[in-house]
Amino acid sequence: MGQPDFPVQEFIGCSGFGGALSVFELAAKDLGQSSSLFTATGHQGCGFLTLQKRSRVCALPIIGQSMRAFMEISNVRPGGYFLELADLRLGESVVCCETSNRGPGWLLFEKPLDVLEARRIEDVAKLLEEAEALVDGGKFAVGWLTYESAPGLNSKIKTCSPEKQPLAWFAIYGQPPTHWRELAPSSVGHPNLVGQRVDRLTYGSAFAKVKEELAAGSSYQVNLTFQQQYRLPGTAHELFAAGCGVSPPPYATFIQGGNWQVASFSPELFFERSGSRVEMRPMKGTMRVPEGGATQATKDLATDPKTIAENLMIVDMVRNDLGQVASIGSVKTSNLMAVERHGKILQVTSGVTA
Repeated sequence: MGQPDFPVQEFIGCSGFGGALSVFELAAKDLGQSSSLFTATGHQGCGFLTLQKRSRVCALPIIGQSMRAFMEISNVRPGGYFLELADLRLGESVVCCETSNRGPGWLLFEKPLDVLEARRIEDVAKLLEEAEALVDGGKFAVGWLTYESAPGLNSKIKTCSPEKQPLAWFAIYGQPPTHWRELAPSSVGHPNLVGQRVDRLTYGSAFAKVKEELAAGSSYQVNLTFQQQYRLPGTAHELFAAGCGVSPPPYATFIQGGNWQVASFSPELFFERSGSRVEMRPMKGTMRVPEGGATQATKDLATDPKTIAENLMIVDMVRNDLGQVASIGSVKTSNLMAVERHGKILQVTSGVTA
């Protein structure tokens, strides 16, 4: 399918380990175009990092490598019951989170003191160091990193050329977030596919190449993705609020960038750090809850050979990654093949700690 012949407003994002949906909107003024369309893309992804001094780090694997840290913020301020996303201003962020002192709900980070951006590879590490220093000084930071920022942290990693958005973006806040019980209700239709950037023949050729590389041992895992364009019946915040509903994904996040928005629906923990302890919970294995209920489906999914093979593969990869920064002998697995229910979907997760 070719590109649509009408103006396009683009959303960019990609999934995390568990295939969570995320969208990133580039403003019409950046593209010289305007319309209600978004693109879900697999190569220009980003992840999130929220920091708070002396807090427990809880990961947000929204689109790719994602992180956050405020499950144990003790000074969360009261907000209200319904949070209206349409009222968010430039640089403000909303994160689904259950805090120890206020229970489940949404944390609103508002009135940023500053916004940090890195548009060059050599500036990525500097930005993270600056954000960390501000957090150590009592500030809060919420932001995201694109996959293309990886060479800024490890020069051996090769990525595609970055597109329009920064490689890294962080808003800095001077006050603790406010707690809101629910998002204001929203109703919006499903996005409609109107175009994609690869045809079936091209994708099939790439798929065959991936199989060859895996068989040759050149790679352990390949996420073969491509961009699609959808017509969005509404705004990004309406889509996010409607998608989250009253039972949102545990790591859902919305960031208002002014001429772009990030709306992420993630059920998956990338990593969580408490002191020197780190936990990761990758997801592999998915099944829709059947009409008859989840009991038998849970058993079937937990014993499915394909699911077990995929989950063990990602566990081995995570163990290897964590082992590169953890103390020798400290990497352990826990709760292997645990089936979690997220709305109408069952997901298989496994724990890796160090």
